[in-house]
Amino acid sequence: MKTLILYFSATGNSLEVAKKMQKKLEGGSHHSVDIVSMRQVKPDRDLGQYDTIGFVYPCFFLSAPDFILKTIDSLDLPTGAFYFGVCTVNKHDGHAGAQLSQALEKKGCHLSYYSRLVMVGNYIMMYSPPKTEKAAKLLDKADQKLDGILDGIVGKQTRASRRRGQWFSTAYYGLFESHKTKSGDLFQVSEACVSCGICAKVCSFSNIEMIKGKPVWADACEHCTACIHWCPKEAVNYGRSTEKRRRYTHPQTTVKEIFYQRE
Repeated sequence: MKTLILYFSATGNSLEVAKKMQKKLEGGSHHSVDIVSMRQVKPDRDLGQYDTIGFVYPCFFLSAPDFILKTIDSLDLPTGAFYFGVCTVNKHDGHAGAQLSQALEKKGCHLSYYSRLVMVGNYIMMYSPPKTEKAAKLLDKADQKLDGILDGIVGKQTRASRRRGQWFSTAYYGLFESHKTKSGDLFQVSEACVSCGICAKVCSFSNIEMIKGKPVWADACEHCTACIHWCPKEAVNYGRSTEKRRRYTHPQTTVKEIFYQRE
């Protein structure tokens, strides 16, 4: 048996889920599991070798991010594989699962198993992530739920995605897309910046360039927030609203692991 897990992760949540899945699925068996960043998978990759393919991705404003759906649309997916999806969320997943199901249906495939997984929210443009103690409790609870999810996947169970508030979810995500600033105009770097270049390296969209030792944002920002949360000096901010808000990265994720998921 061979499984492929495609993931996207900015602060480590979805990456850690993918890694734990790999460990449990491979444990003590001849089951081979590959985990690959959705920003690295190529349209011409041979996916016919996999009998199970999973997607682990974050929820953006009650929806699957558009760049995730575009990646799925670009792939040559085998129609006979067992497909599963796990959406990491702050609270609600809206119709992020239904969107994954629809994207697979367009490719002639079927989403057999889907679950949302509540973890730690990171959209610092709107709110401050929870304190360390609360974040740890959320992650412990997520680990416990993940065990049940893995049992379902191993057992090839059926768990359909639900269409939760499709109209509202679509409108909410549309509002996010129309109001988010893709250009770098609102990103600021304080005097605390030490020109380490980490913000540029963790940008999965290659949207940050170091110029004269300082980061400069181009016009392809997807608001994944990686550049803000991974800055070791908390020197990166989006306007003034993020200056006093807590940063969050998954405690088991290293910054180098985020480096390696770029295009």
